[in-house]
Amino acid sequence: MKKVLIYGVGKFCRQYIEQVKGKYQIVGYIDRSGCFEGNEIPTSVSQFEGDYDYILIMVINIHACFEITTQLLKDNVPHDKIILGFSLWGPFSICDSISVTTNGKYLLEKDGIKVQVSTEDEFHSVEEVLLMKCYQYHLNGNSKEIVFDVGMNIGDSTLYFLNCPKVEKVYAFEPFRKTYMDAMENLKGHLSTSRLSTFQLGLSDHDEEKSAMFNQDMTCGQSTIDSINQNAVQNYIDWGLLQEENNQTEIIQLRKSSQIFSDIMEKHPNCQFVLKMDCEGEEYAIFKDLDQTGVLNKFNFIMMEWHYRGTEFLLECLSNNGFSYFTMQKCLQPALGLIYAWKEE
Repeated sequence: MKKVLIYGVGKFCRQYIEQVKGKYQIVGYIDRSGCFEGNEIPTSVSQFEGDYDYILIMVINIHACFEITTQLLKDNVPHDKIILGFSLWGPFSICDSISVTTNGKYLLEKDGIKVQVSTEDEFHSVEEVLLMKCYQYHLNGNSKEIVFDVGMNIGDSTLYFLNCPKVEKVYAFEPFRKTYMDAMENLKGHLSTSRLSTFQLGLSDHDEEKSAMFNQDMTCGQSTIDSINQNAVQNYIDWGLLQEENNQTEIIQLRKSSQIFSDIMEKHPNCQFVLKMDCEGEEYAIFKDLDQTGVLNKFNFIMMEWHYRGTEFLLECLSNNGFSYFTMQKCLQPALGLIYAWKEE
C-alpha cells in the first residue's frame, strides 16, 4: 500500500478519510492551520520529516488547490508525487483522470479529451463543457456539421466539438493572445488536420484594431468591451480570483462577423451550421450584424451565453429568423444566462 502525506484536514478530508485509509497508508498530515484533532501538525511539507510516496491534497476548493500545488512545486515536490483528492472522491471524480503537470497546471481527461487548466476559472469552464456537457446537441439527418466556436477560450469547447462524429470542421475564434496560445497547446493534436481552423480574432459588427485590458486570472471572463471588462474585474475581485497587478493592455483585432461567416459558409454547401458563442458581451453586436445581413437565418442550431444586457434583443432576433429557443439562468447570476435555439425541420 502506497504511503501518503495528506495536505488539508478540513471537511473534505474528514468526509472521505475512511476511503483514503482503504486506498493508502497515511503517514502524516499537513494543514495551514497547524492543528488536527487537537494535535500540532506541520504547516508545510518542509516541516515533515517522514517518508512518503505521494502528497494527497484533500481540499475541494480549486483555487486553494492551485495555491497548494504551486507551493509544493516550489518546495521541490515532483509533480507526479502530487495527487488531487477531488480527482478520486467527490463531484469531480467523474473525470477519467485529473493530474498535475510539470508547470503546475491540472490536466483533466474525460472521454478521450484532455485539457490543461491553470486557474479555478478555467477548471469550472472545463467542468461545464466536459462533465456537464453544456454544448451537447443533436441535429437530425446525415448532413455534416460546421461549428463556429466564438470565444474559443483555452480550447475546451473546440475539443468537445471535434470529438463529435458528424462535425466536419470547427472554426474557432479567440482575440486574446495568451488565451489563444493556451488553446493552441490544448489543441496541438488537431492543428495539422483539416477539421480545424483557428483565428486570433474577436468578432463584432465592424472591423477594428483596439486596445483592451487583459488579466491572466480571468481568461473565461475577458471581454473585448471595456465596460464589460470593468464589471467582470469587479466580479472576479469579489470572488477572490483576480490579482489586479496582473492587469495589462494588449492590441486586439475585431472583425465583422457576417463577412467572416459568409465566406466560410460558402465553402461548405449541403452542411448544417452550428453557432456556439461565449464572447462576454459582443453577442449583441454580433447578433445585430448577423440579423441585418441575413446570415443568422443560415444557422441550424445556436448555443450561447448572454452577459449583462438581458435577452430581449437576442430573442427577438431569433424569433424573427424562425428559431425556437429556451433560456436558463447561469449560476444564479441575474446578469448571465444561456440560450439554446434551433430551426424546426
